[in-house]
Amino acid sequence: MATLFSPEFLALFLVFFVCYWLVAPWVRLQNSLLLLAGYYFVGHSSVEALMVLVSWSLCVCLLVQIAASRRYKDKTVPLLITLLVSYFMAFKYLMPLNDWL
Repeated sequence: MATLFSPEFLALFLVFFVCYWLVAPWVRLQNSLLLLAGYYFVGHSSVEALMVLVSWSLCVCLLVQIAASRRYKDKTVPLLITLLVSYFMAFKYLMPLNDWL
């Protein structure tokens, strides 16, 4: 993994920065670019951490879609928060990061 002060990281960051500002008129494209860069950065350090991050993102997207499609949103929000916190706790306490490294 390249450190934050290596020439490789600085070169990649410069390319990313230029691409990010070239797509400035398209906010959704900028957000997608940020998301993919974050996935790449996490995946470059650990594939297992990338799998956890992607599964977390998919879980959040799925739960938001479920909440948006429901008629009574007030009742689903506590349930969604409980599911997300329990998902986070499962990865935090049941699968220690030290086993992945």
